[in-house]
Amino acid sequence: MEVEISLIPMKRHLPFAAAFLIAVQPAFAETGTAYLNQLISAPGSYSQVCDVLMTTQEVPFKAFQIQDYSGAYFSDGNIALINSNRDSIVPAVRKRLGEIDLTREPVTPQPDKNADKEMEEMGDCYGADPMSLNSFLFDIIKRTSAIEALPELLALEERLVTAINKAKEGGAPPEVSGWYASIMDHEYDENEPDAVRERRTKLNCSRIAQRDLVSLIALLMREQKYAPYLATDFEKAYVKGLRKQAEENGLSANDQADDSSILTDPISGVRHYEYVEVEIPYSRPLRDGVRAAAEKWISEH
Repeated sequence: MEVEISLIPMKRHLPFAAAFLIAVQPAFAETGTAYLNQLISAPGSYSQVCDVLMTTQEVPFKAFQIQDYSGAYFSDGNIALINSNRDSIVPAVRKRLGEIDLTREPVTPQPDKNADKEMEEMGDCYGADPMSLNSFLFDIIKRTSAIEALPELLALEERLVTAINKAKEGGAPPEVSGWYASIMDHEYDENEPDAVRERRTKLNCSRIAQRDLVSLIALLMREQKYAPYLATDFEKAYVKGLRKQAEENGLSANDQADDSSILTDPISGVRHYEYVEVEIPYSRPLRDGVRAAAEKWISEH
């Protein structure tokens, strides 16, 4: 008598390999989510914040840097974890982008139990609320070059812009975790009610986050050397700013000095310092141009 052995109920007609993949998918997804939550709530490296970040009232794009989270950043071990677990982390990131509630106030996570005494003396040893919109999430996307997350990034950016516009009309500002900066030319009023100051601060943080989000979308396409993106005014403004900085720093395209901190931009060929940041004045057409290129990428892939 033949005995049919079914390792996975209701899947006995599937080939074994396919049935096995279906069985492990939930566990695989849970692993990616666990990694994501761990990375965001306890990034692993912490330092004291000495300089107050400043920005103008218009809040420019700062291509292609993402603002650090209040002195916390990924440790070498967590960077290695991100790089070696991309296949499980990126799907978790895509799912998380759609789950973010911009009306929910972020909750401060517990201090990192693995932080050493030196870190504890320097400052607070914790990251961000894993379910919030936070810069760690953007950093993970940047490090993994997660171009497949473009649909979720576009949807989130649209939700964020809608919430910002409603806040400008008197609604509650979007809730984000991080992106702290002082607005230049704003005079401090000691008589200003705390609620008014907090509302303005939240709105400014969300505007900075939106700029970083657009820049991140642009960077993902730039890494792919995607022609429709390279033709955007955003990219042209970036290269113009890059050339200006190179001229100011005395960096020539023909200068191949042996300096590991000086790199060559793969698109324009401009020489620049490794951690270069180009300020691009914000405009709605620039933002819309990046979105249009991303939508075209999605339609083609």
